[in-house]
Amino acid sequence: MDKNLKIISITITIFIALFFGLVHGMGFANNIRFMLAESQQILLPLLGFNIGLELGQIIVVSILLLLGYFAVKIIRLQRNYWSMGLSVIGLIAGAIMCVQRVPGT
Repeated sequence: MDKNLKIISITITIFIALFFGLVHGMGFANNIRFMLAESQQILLPLLGFNIGLELGQIIVVSILLLLGYFAVKIIRLQRNYWSMGLSVIGLIAGAIMCVQRVPGT
């Protein structure tokens, strides 16, 4: 692969990750805003929310990594099948959540 094409590919990947991270963060910021609307103290509830969120993500990623290791190394499932399967599951879950949040449905 050409070096310039590889740099462009990495740049696009970083942009996509940052864009979806921003959208993801705005969704959580909106939820936390509603949860803390009545409280004057924001530091401790916000810190607790973020720590819980990060721990939850670490647990989910750890489980997926263990399942991936089991699927690829023990069962001998091809790595691209595992990646594609997880991607499809994520796509379906994301589509369902998007549809649920459409106003008027």
